[in-house]
Amino acid sequence: MKIKQATSKDLAHIKIILEQSGLPVQDCELHLKNFFVAEVDARPVGVGGLELTGVDGLVRSIAVLPAHRGRGIGRELYQRIADRAIQSGIHRLYLLTETAEDHFAKLGFAPIAHTDTPKAIAATRQFRELCAQSATLMYRDVVRSGKRDGTRLPADGDASHHRRKTSHKLHIATRTAK
Repeated sequence: MKIKQATSKDLAHIKIILEQSGLPVQDCELHLKNFFVAEVDARPVGVGGLELTGVDGLVRSIAVLPAHRGRGIGRELYQRIADRAIQSGIHRLYLLTETAEDHFAKLGFAPIAHTDTPKAIAATRQFRELCAQSATLMYRDVVRSGKRDGTRLPADGDASHHRRKTSHKLHIATRTAK
């Protein structure tokens, strides 16, 4: 498996993989420089991207074709996104998901109430229009030390504070490989 920086030549494949995963494809081209494509035998099998909004970043859809799930491709795509976030000076990553809350929790993300969304994230098209309001909003702090991906689970105080605020069950908007 190879993960590469997406180019304009990859846009059609990115949209196909996202559509096959039931994810929004609108405005991907605006963030293409922060998208990555996973290839197996030179064929695209997964995608993931990042939307930069100042010191916060929005993880765009991470999607892997069904035949290639369970092989760590989604985790590797996330790793590239986390690395790009660090290079870009991002302090915290956010994402919206309808089906993969457990998957992202394993990567250190914690739920957060929509009312606690930073203005820059709330202003993104993905947050305002493309993902269902019932989607679970999750976050993770980014630091420049420790693990390979340079990120860590937010302090227990932070995560428990947001868990208390989001104690009701929410649905999720981004589908990813488990």
